[in-house]
Amino acid sequence: MHGTRLDVSACTAHIDGFCCQELERRGVADTSKIAVGGHSYGAFMAANLLAHAPDLFACGIARSGAYNR
Repeated sequence: MHGTRLDVSACTAHIDGFCCQELERRGVADTSKIAVGGHSYGAFMAANLLAHAPDLFACGIARSGAYNR
């Protein structure tokens, strides 16, 4: 779980700190409606991001992940 927490923290910091600001600057997205998705390990990561950063993501798609670890 410790490694997952680091991955989630790193992802949310990057998304919130850089990606959302750039999307707003370009005027191409509403940052209150950002989604996350993934397949396999990406699905596991998407589910973790939704669980640990609910204020950052409006929704997510997790396809074929291994969640019960």
